[in-house]
Amino acid sequence: MGLELKENQPIGRIIPDTNRMKSRIVNIQLIVIQLQYCVESVMNKTD
Repeated sequence: MGLELKENQPIGRIIPDTNRMKSRIVNIQLIVIQLQYCVESVMNKTD
């Protein structure tokens, strides 16, 4: 299965979507890291 590009659909329109997904994934990873850090600090305080 190959990507069929029509003449009125340039590649430049597809690339921003992938960049948006990458930035969204990076944001999710940062949030997960912050959550893990918060959980670890809370666990250390309760011990």
